[in-house]
Amino acid sequence: MRDPSAFLESTPLVPIELDGNGNVLYVGAQARDLLGLPLEAWAREGFWADRVLPDDQAALADVRENTLAARGRHSVDMRMERANGRVVWVCELLSFAEVDGEPRLRGFLWDVTDRKQQELTLWRREERVRALVRSAPDAMVLTDRTGSVLNMNDQAESLFGYRLDDIIGSSIDLLVPERFRPRMKQLRRVFERDPERRSVVEGQAFTVERGDGDAVPVELSLSLVSSDDHERRILWSLRDLTVRRRAASEARARPSHPGAEEDDAMTCTLDRLWRYRYVSGAYARFHGWLPHQLEGRSLREVVGERAFARLGGAFDRVREGGAASVRADLANADGETASMQVSLVPHHDDDGEVTGCTLLMVTIPSLPV
Repeated sequence: MRDPSAFLESTPLVPIELDGNGNVLYVGAQARDLLGLPLEAWAREGFWADRVLPDDQAALADVRENTLAARGRHSVDMRMERANGRVVWVCELLSFAEVDGEPRLRGFLWDVTDRKQQELTLWRREERVRALVRSAPDAMVLTDRTGSVLNMNDQAESLFGYRLDDIIGSSIDLLVPERFRPRMKQLRRVFERDPERRSVVEGQAFTVERGDGDAVPVELSLSLVSSDDHERRILWSLRDLTVRRRAASEARARPSHPGAEEDDAMTCTLDRLWRYRYVSGAYARFHGWLPHQLEGRSLREVVGERAFARLGGAFDRVREGGAASVRADLANADGETASMQVSLVPHHDDDGEVTGCTLLMVTIPSLPV
């Protein structure tokens, strides 16, 4: 039989043998390329303390100790410093052995820096997507390419009546009544064929099912947030259409303003989270939107943080159940600033709790110079 050492030293893996105290008894010639050090440097006392980054040394010592005690094997990733000062990620795969009654750890080391960098890039991308999902004003559900739920925001939890922990890993089809699942699969096939044609699957009227069995009409849109074939991520945006139906009845009951047609008044109704439930045409045009595009969005998102802060005192008064009026300079769709008198009238339920408010904006004419 041929000497196996020739084969071992022709691979990128670094064969290595340690004694029970972690001292290097043997290391393959590939070790020179791994850390840029001569082979004799590996046998020096204190080698691991000098080359393994301090944050990884305790974990490395623990797994080696456990492997010796269990007479088993381990795989651990650690950061090591090369001779030129560059840090590389190294995977250590060792198994217990016994030679003349003495414990040994035998196995391989190899450079996994590229894999670690890919994992870090993917993790950062996932974190950005997850943060986007959690903070969005609409109900948002993040799935993989097969439709398995990876994340959803608070609005989605409220819409579906499920907590993320209850639904994560399940198919998004479970959130749709059974009779609508064939249509859901059809939309997914269309999106899969051409994910860049967002118009195909944007603003679709659909129905989803809450955890208690109630059906809720929604407007559905899909977006591709990661195009990697193996790590494809799809963002499902859902807007509750029952908001519009409530808004229609509220609009009919809303008091008219003398001298102004309903659509010419810059007015809207907001829920208790300051999300639009009804928007007049004039109000939407001032901000550069169509009325239906604003419904369900947050006022903070539309007017911006600075303008929202100016209205903060008025909203505090509404939360306490009182009407409020404040003068504020607001920017229109063209970026021009207009002085507005903003009035807010709270809405109450049968128990007297504030459920939202009506907002009316009136332009304050400029005085002639």
